[in-house]
Amino acid sequence: MLRLIPYLCACLLALAPYAMAASNPAPKPAANKAVAGVAVVGSPAPDLNLVTARGESRTLRQYRGKIVLLNFWASWCPYCREEMPSMDRLAKLFPRGEVVVLAVNVEKKFPDRYRTAPIAFEMLSDPLEQAQLRYGVRNLPDTFVIDRNGIVRDRVKGAIAWDDPTVIRYLQALVRG
Repeated sequence: MLRLIPYLCACLLALAPYAMAASNPAPKPAANKAVAGVAVVGSPAPDLNLVTARGESRTLRQYRGKIVLLNFWASWCPYCREEMPSMDRLAKLFPRGEVVVLAVNVEKKFPDRYRTAPIAFEMLSDPLEQAQLRYGVRNLPDTFVIDRNGIVRDRVKGAIAWDDPTVIRYLQALVRG
């Protein structure tokens, strides 16, 4: 229990700006302007064309009208694997699909054990690193929160508990608009 206290405090401190952003959608500083199609908070999310673990094509545009958590991960990343169960629980908390989790695997070959994993969110593959480059992802996990209009609202670098009540309230506020 004592080991969790610093983690929970760090999560709450890291999420405080997100909670404030949901209640005060102030414009971002001019320094946040998009550069050559790279994803930037406050700007339109670059569209992607990726493949699911089952070989089906998906674009980010298909999810317009929903809140999207675009998560970049790899099977060799312990922090990525650590946050996946909380992402699964989060996806199940929004059964009508108001919030969609898209997990983009950045490995050259999609790990077989994740092809048929019983999870409530979509697994996508980025073997050519197109999505990773367009979103400026260098470290994993890295997650972008995209609103129903396709605007990048937030970026979460590192693993968090996605089913934490603070995160859920923030996402519910985005769903309500």
